[in-house]
Amino acid sequence: MPHRLASGPPQQRLEFVGTFPSGTCTDSVLKSGCMTCPKLSHAGLIVLVASCLVSCIEANDKKKRLIGATAAGPTNTGTGIVEGVVTMEGDPAAPEPNLQSRIPKDCPDATKTYGLVFREGPGRRVGDAFVGVTGYRGLSTDPGGVVPVTASGCAWNRRTYGLSVKQHLMVRSADDRPYVPSLIGAKSAASLIAVPHGDAVPVFPKGPGLYVLVDEMRNFIQATVLVVNYSTFDVTGLDGKFRIQGVPTGESKISAYLPAANLTVEQKVKVTENTTTRVELKMRFDATAYAAHSAAATPMPASGGFASANTQ
Repeated sequence: MPHRLASGPPQQRLEFVGTFPSGTCTDSVLKSGCMTCPKLSHAGLIVLVASCLVSCIEANDKKKRLIGATAAGPTNTGTGIVEGVVTMEGDPAAPEPNLQSRIPKDCPDATKTYGLVFREGPGRRVGDAFVGVTGYRGLSTDPGGVVPVTASGCAWNRRTYGLSVKQHLMVRSADDRPYVPSLIGAKSAASLIAVPHGDAVPVFPKGPGLYVLVDEMRNFIQATVLVVNYSTFDVTGLDGKFRIQGVPTGESKISAYLPAANLTVEQKVKVTENTTTRVELKMRFDATAYAAHSAAATPMPASGGFASANTQ
């Protein structure tokens, strides 16, 4: 039986108005003139709406639209597979010095997971990148179900999770610590405790958008959660690999987004029915530019709270 805690005050939510994150925020947001969005540092993920203008929020609420992956035109019924790898060029991942002092010595996995700006595997392969295929003429099926999250050593097993609109997270503790998962951006009547080696507890987003999964007991445990209204996406492991099935045939766009470093890359792809199309996506990290953006980012309030925003 999951344990419950009384909930805190309602928290803000930021929705994407667009098909996929790109550039400094999202292509569609910038083109619409709705929002200006600074580069997000690792710490800046927790203050997602700190610099959003009130007029932008109000306009977004009036539109109430989230554009999916489908382009206009005749629908293609055949599907194929897109798979490949995401690699990194440029500078190596910079350390997160402010984080080290917050991690207890008995949390070895936390240092491994969060000690650098982003995670790399052998051959500079990028972990935790959200890879999506959009812009096709057709419909992708939404399988629903759950996305598992494992907590161990004071860390989530990923720094990025992808969900379709019919999915939710199931968080379980795989060590001797309790965890209290909370999704910043989604209101909840109560917080559930994932007890040590116990049953997984559900965490529900509130529709498509960008969220942050945190542990209320240890706020350095964080992961970006992207909820989209299509299913043609995958999240890379430390091998940098992705495999996306059920992509409608024809011309489309494949994009990769690394939230921790706010890096994006995209290119066109042509999908053939019953065929696997291989793609290699390369990102470039500039440590100097990242440090400059991090220094300019809005700091988190000393109380540990979150920047307020009216999104009702």
